[in-house]
Amino acid sequence: MKAKVIEKRKEAPLMSKHKFWSTQPVMQFDDLDKEDMKIGVIKEIKPEDIPPNPYPLPEDLEWSDIDINTKEIDEAYVLLRDNYIEEGEISRMKFSPEYLKWIFSPPGSHKEWRIGIRVKATKELVAFLNAAPATGSV
Repeated sequence: MKAKVIEKRKEAPLMSKHKFWSTQPVMQFDDLDKEDMKIGVIKEIKPEDIPPNPYPLPEDLEWSDIDINTKEIDEAYVLLRDNYIEEGEISRMKFSPEYLKWIFSPPGSHKEWRIGIRVKATKELVAFLNAAPATGSV
């Protein structure tokens, strides 16, 4: 079944080139025939190879754990609202703090997977990273 889907994709003229994705460093339809395109783990990392300390930041910044069950969800909301733009500055992403709290806490997520970067002097949140568990096939 999978081979049939791939064959259909390869034959479809609309799928051969994509205005955006053809410019990105992702698998292209021409790559489907390459021998080195195998299904599996991209890079296996042993837990003991993970550094115990976070990467160093510039001197005026610091790492911060983000608790979405506190006012910190409002800080993440403002950061994303004011800085995340979609479609070439046409529309800003305006998700409510309640929606963000829901989307940042899917089943299997961990509070340790939500971190931010703050300005030391003002404690302003200038970056937010959220990880979520996922199983996928590329």
